[in-house]
Amino acid sequence: MDKKEIKKLLKEKLSDEDIEKLEEILLEENMQKKEKIEILKRLIKENKYNIDPEKVAEKILRFFETDQEN
Repeated sequence: MDKKEIKKLLKEKLSDEDIEKLEEILLEENMQKKEKIEILKRLIKENKYNIDPEKVAEKILRFFETDQEN
């Protein structure tokens, strides 16, 4: 489903006011994501973002173990 189809469906099912509220919520969430990304970029640049290699390795192993089960 593309954006036009989604907008058409929303207009059929929701009031203009509800659509506005939904757009505001999505915009706010997008801004929060951008803010988090900027914080992470700054921490990485300042060498203050530490990654635990053991946790990364555990997650990779879990991913491949789960993948092999399917």
